[in-house]
Amino acid sequence: FDGYNFKEYRFTPGAFGVGDSYISSIFLDSTGSTDTFYVGTRIGVYKFDPIKEQFTLLLKTNGEVGSILKDQGQRLWVIAGKKLTCYNIRTHKKQIFNPRNHFQPTSVCMTAEGQIWVSTADGKLCRYDPSGGPGGEFTSYDLFADTLHQPTKWIENLFVTRQGLILAGTS
Repeated sequence: FDGYNFKEYRFTPGAFGVGDSYISSIFLDSTGSTDTFYVGTRIGVYKFDPIKEQFTLLLKTNGEVGSILKDQGQRLWVIAGKKLTCYNIRTHKKQIFNPRNHFQPTSVCMTAEGQIWVSTADGKLCRYDPSGGPGGEFTSYDLFADTLHQPTKWIENLFVTRQGLILAGTS
């Protein structure tokens, strides 16, 4: 919507259409000369070119995309199907952080310094350390360690303030 007109994009079979009408997440990358949108669906992550009005499937997922983030290293951090995937836009390589070996991710954010943080279904904030061995490692912090009566620890969303604080929205 540009203030005057409303444009609707729906499932369109073909090379440049969005592969699903169910849009579950959107990430705006405004670091380049033109804005680029990354759109999460039940099928995967699409890159949307607003000039050409075309969608390109970048990453096929096994489940609904709940969160998308692009970091300073040209990588997309995607949460879909209870898994965290790091997808390198340049090399098209992906690394999947399986919940059996790591955690069940719920949201992802990045600080101004470029640190990646992931929230979990069991109330933890996990900081990514790329130098921690092959594929990096995560350091976990239990947000509810000192809370006596917390019915649920599920963290829905993360948000980083200008002051560098990470806000966690729970359910």
